[in-house]
Amino acid sequence: MKFSQKIDKEKSKIKKMFNDIAENYDFLNHILSFNMDKLWRKKSIDILANSVKISKPEILDIATGTGDMAIAALFLNPNKIIGIDISDDMLKIARKKVIDNGIDKIEFFEGDCEKLNFDNNSFDIITIAFGIRNFEDINKSFSEIYRVLKPGGHLLILEFLRSDLYLLRLLNNIYLKLIIPLVGRIISKHKDAYSYLPKSMETFLLPNQLYNLLTENGFSVIKKRFFSIRIVCLYLAKKNNFK
Repeated sequence: MKFSQKIDKEKSKIKKMFNDIAENYDFLNHILSFNMDKLWRKKSIDILANSVKISKPEILDIATGTGDMAIAALFLNPNKIIGIDISDDMLKIARKKVIDNGIDKIEFFEGDCEKLNFDNNSFDIITIAFGIRNFEDINKSFSEIYRVLKPGGHLLILEFLRSDLYLLRLLNNIYLKLIIPLVGRIISKHKDAYSYLPKSMETFLLPNQLYNLLTENGFSVIKKRFFSIRIVCLYLAKKNNFK
C-alpha cells in the first residue's frame, strides 16, 4: 500500500508552516497550554478505554503531528497504531520518539485526511487531537473517516472549539491574539505560524456545530466532555451502520 500522497496548494502552505515549526512544536505546546495538553490527551484515552471495550484494536491517529496522541493510545493495548500527517518534518520527530522509546506498535506515514489511503472498514478507532480545525473540507474528511472505520467503530475528537459563553470567549480571544503569537514568534522564529493557529481556533466551530456535523455524516455522539473551563472539548462518536 502506498501512503504518501500529493496535496494541493493550500495544504502545501499548511504543510510548510508545520514543517517550519516542527522543531519547537512540542516545547511550545507544553508552554502555551501550561503542560495541560498532556493531561487532555490522557483523560481522552481514559474515557476511550472506559467506553470502548475492544481487544487489540486497530487504531488510526489523523493529524498525528509529532505522535503524542498515537503514543498515548498505547494504553488501549492495540494490535497496531498508524499515525498520518501532511507534515513530513513532524513525522520525523514522531518516528524518533517511537524509536527512542523502543515502541514497535506504531507506524507513521504522510497522508491526507480527505483521501485516506486505506481499505473500507480498516480501523476500530480513529483519533484526532488538535488537528480537525486545520481540515480544509471537514465533510469530505468525515466521509473518509466513516469509510475506513469498521461498522460500530469509534471516532474520538479532541479540539479547541469556540466557546459559546461570551466572557470565556472574550478571555480566550485575548490569549489567542496576544500571548500565543508573541510567545510563538519569540521561540519558533516563525512570524506567521502562531498567528495562523489562534486564527484557526477563533474561527472554528462552536460545540453544537461540530455535534451537528458528526450526526449529519453518519455518527452517533455517545460522549461529550469539556476540559479546563470549556477550553477544550472532547467528542466520542460511534459509526452508525447506515448513512
